[in-house]
Amino acid sequence: MEGAGYLVVTRWRFAGPKHADLARVRFRAGFGPLVRAQPGCRRWYLAAVGVHELLTVSLWDSADAFAAAEPTLRAWRQAHLEHLGARVLDRRWGALAAHAGR
Repeated sequence: MEGAGYLVVTRWRFAGPKHADLARVRFRAGFGPLVRAQPGCRRWYLAAVGVHELLTVSLWDSADAFAAAEPTLRAWRQAHLEHLGARVLDRRWGALAAHAGR
């Protein structure tokens, strides 16, 4: 049985709808597989939450697993999203308190 885990939720805003669409494609094609390849990553999700906004959610084995992966993930984001006007509006993280589902 898996432990509760560590959840990271990030809300992104982009320069415009076309920028957000391109970011969505890049997240799906490049960032998602990169996140999932990191040791300790259990799940990764991407949602469109507005015309200019995306939400990413990742579940990790621990805060240490996320911290170890973050330099690699940050470098990808800087290389692939910065010129799209990417801004982090909000980032929350912490121990997962409950989970229901399959």
